[in-house]
Amino acid sequence: MHLPWRRVSSFTCYQCGLCCYHFMVPLKPIEAKILASLGAPLKTIAGKVYIGKEPGTQCPFLFRAGGKELCSLDLMGIKPVACKLWPIYVYERPVHGHAEEAYINYRGSFYVYFDARCPGVKRGKANLRVEETVKEAIDIWLGVRREQRLTHGLLEPVEQKAKGGPRYPLDGPPPEVLKRYLSYRG
Repeated sequence: MHLPWRRVSSFTCYQCGLCCYHFMVPLKPIEAKILASLGAPLKTIAGKVYIGKEPGTQCPFLFRAGGKELCSLDLMGIKPVACKLWPIYVYERPVHGHAEEAYINYRGSFYVYFDARCPGVKRGKANLRVEETVKEAIDIWLGVRREQRLTHGLLEPVEQKAKGGPRYPLDGPPPEVLKRYLSYRG
């Protein structure tokens, strides 16, 4: 289910790795070339190149450390754009409806949605932080930005711990959030 960004009250990446197990990762041509040069497993389906994995299996670049699922490509600075953006989808037209709630005028006209299957997506009225996250996603999608701050899980837990914030971004999503995610897989 795709939620227009104005219906999302918060997003936190729990680094749970669920997205790395359940989705095929489409690669841009330059990403495919870089990964191929490293001997990475790739797969071509209908002319599009993907990281070589079967749907429902773990990404070969995912590893577990400190109770988190981490991406070795991220650590090498070559994380694919599709991975950087998920659970955010940026479009130039309202492909999932709700045009008014998905629209944002930032560096052009875009329609942005969040994938509700992500355990870190909370429904509600968007706030400034969600809007800034959407703008960061657009910048990454356009290629004017590479680094992640709001669309990534590595920095937020450290910031929240230092501020005495909630525990679960460090410990993974609470059980009720995992149940919600798994219910979408049905």
